[in-house]
Amino acid sequence: MHSIGAWVSLAGLSLLGPRLGRYTAEGKLRSFPASSIPMAVLGVLILWLGWWGFNGGSTLAFNGEVGKIILNTNLAGAAAGLAAYFHSYFVQQKDSIYEKMLGGILGGLVAITASPHIQTPLTSLVIGLAAGIIHNLAYDFVAKKLKIDDAVGAIPVHGFCGAFGTLAVVLAPASTLANGFWLQLGIQAMGVVLCFVWAGGLAYAMFFVLRRTIGLRVSPAGRARRTYPVPERAGGRTGGGCGPGSSVTTNGGIIPSDMNEYIKETNIAQVAVKQSDTDFEVMSLLQFLKINALERNKLVMAKRVEFVDFEGNKISILSALTAITALMAKLRADNQLVTALKS
Repeated sequence: MHSIGAWVSLAGLSLLGPRLGRYTAEGKLRSFPASSIPMAVLGVLILWLGWWGFNGGSTLAFNGEVGKIILNTNLAGAAAGLAAYFHSYFVQQKDSIYEKMLGGILGGLVAITASPHIQTPLTSLVIGLAAGIIHNLAYDFVAKKLKIDDAVGAIPVHGFCGAFGTLAVVLAPASTLANGFWLQLGIQAMGVVLCFVWAGGLAYAMFFVLRRTIGLRVSPAGRARRTYPVPERAGGRTGGGCGPGSSVTTNGGIIPSDMNEYIKETNIAQVAVKQSDTDFEVMSLLQFLKINALERNKLVMAKRVEFVDFEGNKISILSALTAITALMAKLRADNQLVTALKS
């Protein structure tokens, strides 16, 4: 179940492409820090608690097995979180260390889900430790080698750790396996491969048709009308923009309220960069201004940029550039805002 969802995500993301600015012109990964680590921690803890019911409830009876299942689930999740943290700290130069620790916890929970009822506490710890490291390696492999922009880390957590958990069933005591070690391992491996080919292949075909017809990205007007209202983060991915009621923040705190006022005065809610005839990368004006000036000019000259107001209407290039010029003049007069813009 977990790996099937991840392979569908892999197929979709490979066709969708990365967010604008995620990779440099040389193909180097740019860091998009998490918008709120405390909220991410809370989310992981809620998921972890839910896993008790997810795994424990799968017995469909409140019997003596439930306690063992929940214990094994907890051991795998905790071991995976520790393994992911220390692996990132000592081996990966603390790269995205908190994101990897949290993803590692989920990876451990995913990995143990295939067999918490037959594993021992010791093998559960082993599965968790391995899952944490596998998660970190997969995290970098997907982002840096495959250059697939997996914003929520679904592929490392559910795909790689899910596949590993399917194989790790054979670590359970021999008396609990339906077949011998090697035969059972072959059966598990066959299941992993078939899920990848079936789910990934069908999903790729579906997303390919969608991309060639209606497109995979939300329209500029839809985003400007705040269909998906997410606060703008200067250090990360643009969400619902700077419309009424939204705030602009950095990892260090809130940018002065003058920034919001300046942006509203431009009447530019969103900037849409055309990727193809049907696909757009939509961002806020602030995120657009963070792009290198030369890159911005190239996009405008190639007529790949559209500006949209807060009502979802298209703004002419001339009007938008005039408003941006006035905005930049105001920003240069305020050193604090210039610093925030460059952060």
